[in-house]
Amino acid sequence: VDLSDDHATLQHQARLTTVMWATFFPVGLLGALASWLRLRYFHRTVLQRFRGKTSLDKPWEVFEVTDSRQCGIAQRPKDPFMIVLISSFLIDVQSSYQSGYSQLQQHTQRSGMSGQADDLVSYVEYTRNHALALRVHREALNSMRTVWEILLHAHVRFQTLAEAISRMDAAIKAADRVYKSVLARHLGHIQMVRLYAKFLEHVKHDPWGAAKWFAEAEKLESADEDQKNQDAIDGLDVSDPELRAAMMSAGPLGGTGANPRCVIIINAQGQIQMTNRALLDVFGYTKAEIRERNVGLLMPPSTAAVHNTYLRNYITSGQPKILNQATEQLAMTKDRRLLPVSLMVTKISGIAEDSSFLGILE
Repeated sequence: VDLSDDHATLQHQARLTTVMWATFFPVGLLGALASWLRLRYFHRTVLQRFRGKTSLDKPWEVFEVTDSRQCGIAQRPKDPFMIVLISSFLIDVQSSYQSGYSQLQQHTQRSGMSGQADDLVSYVEYTRNHALALRVHREALNSMRTVWEILLHAHVRFQTLAEAISRMDAAIKAADRVYKSVLARHLGHIQMVRLYAKFLEHVKHDPWGAAKWFAEAEKLESADEDQKNQDAIDGLDVSDPELRAAMMSAGPLGGTGANPRCVIIINAQGQIQMTNRALLDVFGYTKAEIRERNVGLLMPPSTAAVHNTYLRNYITSGQPKILNQATEQLAMTKDRRLLPVSLMVTKISGIAEDSSFLGILE
């Protein structure tokens, strides 16, 4: 059609309109017939599967499905995947998170899975909030990059620069609001706290605030590692009753007293694998300074020089010298002070090169 010819264009439009009206009803009837036939086929197929079954038969055993979402939470009340799926739906789709959460809790309480559902809902919520924080963080960084790209041009329009700065300020304020809202719910998550510290450092250019939140993340990480170390030490199978009693009397890993007991675990190469808080406090080291270092770091040079030899002789010969008995030794702190200690060492796991040893110093 020649679009410059108005008469020809109008005739073409009229023909198209006539064709559309002429085919609208036949195509609609054909679609309705196809839908009715499809529903009838599935209806008859399902009825045939269930015919002769009792009310006690589980539906998914009678008519097998390939996706548990087809059964729904009513049919699979104890399926973790289904609970996570429904949790995601209630959080992302429902207008109010609280209403969705209360509905899920009512169901899980009836099915006797309240504690597990709480954990799953918390995990889904944290994952969603973490993704939200990452998105606004990225948007703030992109807005800052846009401003710098404009400034790098030889000729800059004031209006363009003002608009870019305005968008950057809005993105940073929005990200700050999101972070504060997320941290109010997930203050104990190390990853979220450290992400906010990076936001303060690189986006808001607040080094003092960033240092505060980095310190908070270190504190949370230290407490979490102490708890893991405590659980690992509590789970050790120590056969010697005297050593077990000493470990039990050592108290919590984070606790220190006038004469604290220090716990340390090393491998067959003498590398420090695990310590308790008391040892770090007494010797003046941090976890980063002492992790994977040779245990000779805690000894005077004269003792450290021969300790690896003693360890190697035991690995090769299997003949212990100081295992499972208390001995008086000298230890050395970070600031080079000598401490008299009562040391008890035992082998806790492994064979030869895979051996691990636990020592208690008092």
